[in-house]
Amino acid sequence: MVDYNKSEKNFEILFFKVYRNKYLNHKIYTHLSLFREYRKIELNLDPIEILKYREYFSYIQEIKYNGTLELPLSRFSFPILKTIEIGRFSKTPPENISYLTSIDPASVPNSVDTIIFPLDEDINVTCLRNFPDSIKTFKNVKFLNQNDYYIPSGVTSLTFNSTIGFWNIKDFFPPTLTFLDLGLAWAYTSVIGILPQSMKTLKVRTQIYDESIFPSSLTDLTMSQVPKLIGLYPKNLKKLSIISTVHSDLNLNSLNGLNSLEILELDTNSLLLEINSVPQSVTILNIKTASFHNLYRDMLPKSLKSLKINVYVDSFRIISLPVGLLELNCISSGLKDLDVGLLPESLTSLCLGKKKNKGFNKPIKDGYLPNYLKSLDFGEFNQQINYLPHSLVNLNFGEFFNKQIIPNSLPSNVEKIVFSPLFNQKLLLNSLPLKLVHLEFGNNFNNQIPVDILPQSLKTLIFGNRFNQLFLPGSLPSSISKLIIGNKGSITASCFNNPINENVLPQTLKHFELNCPRYSHPINESFLPSSLRIFIVSDNIIKNDRVF
Repeated sequence: MVDYNKSEKNFEILFFKVYRNKYLNHKIYTHLSLFREYRKIELNLDPIEILKYREYFSYIQEIKYNGTLELPLSRFSFPILKTIEIGRFSKTPPENISYLTSIDPASVPNSVDTIIFPLDEDINVTCLRNFPDSIKTFKNVKFLNQNDYYIPSGVTSLTFNSTIGFWNIKDFFPPTLTFLDLGLAWAYTSVIGILPQSMKTLKVRTQIYDESIFPSSLTDLTMSQVPKLIGLYPKNLKKLSIISTVHSDLNLNSLNGLNSLEILELDTNSLLLEINSVPQSVTILNIKTASFHNLYRDMLPKSLKSLKINVYVDSFRIISLPVGLLELNCISSGLKDLDVGLLPESLTSLCLGKKKNKGFNKPIKDGYLPNYLKSLDFGEFNQQINYLPHSLVNLNFGEFFNKQIIPNSLPSNVEKIVFSPLFNQKLLLNSLPLKLVHLEFGNNFNNQIPVDILPQSLKTLIFGNRFNQLFLPGSLPSSISKLIIGNKGSITASCFNNPINENVLPQTLKHFELNCPRYSHPINESFLPSSLRIFIVSDNIIKNDRVF
């Protein structure tokens, strides 16, 4: 008889022996770094010239190719390649060629399971007949003529860019198909019984008139138009999304009978919600609408655990919520008049609104927030903090907060803090919780960090683009393992241009990003800790054995 507990213990011992070996540890982090850099590549020039450097082929999982020459897949080895995406295509293929000339289906490695064609309908002329059986997913397919009407038997996921008149073909869809996005054009009257019983997820973008088109196996349905008739929804649905881009009114009484529905997403111009109109089985509800009345008692099911609501009307208010609700994300004005007892005690995650001048922005009093709240996003809040629940673990100061943090005003259990983009206040002694693990400043912050201000529990520290202060020796806790200066995804570049001096970086640091194009000081490698495994400067990983 196998002793699994003993085997697991032996595995842990072996793992830590390998991990603590300096040579093997060095190799592990080197491969991880190369995988992060080369996992997904984009080719825009001559592919042969780029791909002739073979040392990183074993890390490539995704290729996006924007060239006009044929991608020479057969000339190289891609052992873990999974996805090929064809980007822009500069010219239309000759009439006698029914697939994109920039990729030869016969040369696609058997490891590949996903092919993504261009979205451009004028150039996306595809034929799936010659691709290997390993392909399970095709996206943005457009057939030009009946000779191309073929889908490989093993395909499980299929997305059409446009579809034209092939719906009367018997057994057109393979019995393995589980995901189908039908694109923009579809003659619904001719597809009754065509969709396979293997179907789990279906997306349609034009009007539906007959429920018999839906296979009984369907559990996830996305519709881009509100059905004209009540009762067209499949009865076994677990997820329903109605995302309408045209003016339409939705009466939720049409959902009666969907007793298996768990997730409901609604994005329509007008929404009529009455008592018991949302099925009692729904646990996740997302609402986005331009016309909606207030939320009163018993309008939402008692089963509801997560609610995200975005109503464009300024007068919208939440009057009552289910007692068992766990997550609430109110992007609109619904919580602008937050008062004692409105939020249920069951709530563990709360976002107070993120639309300009619509969110909550009043001093927080005892009883406003539930005692078991763990995650709080302040949205538009910009008031002095006097009271927060001791249960809080994650704290996001939203969009506009820029007030001094009073010492010992934040709950002691908080582990993650993200300051607002506008925050630019000096940090005082004991203003940050002693258990803090993750601290992130917004782009406006530009204050020097004094010694002993940051807690010794801190592991991740992130500064925004306006930060340009000299780090003092001892100001960064010895516990920090990840330090990022500058936001590489921002439109404005980082201002940071202060030297990294000796004894500034903690000896525990493993990940250091200096996303600062204006940084002009030499980087003294002797000042970098020996623990450092990943060092990124202006988006380029330094390939240096003394760093990795």
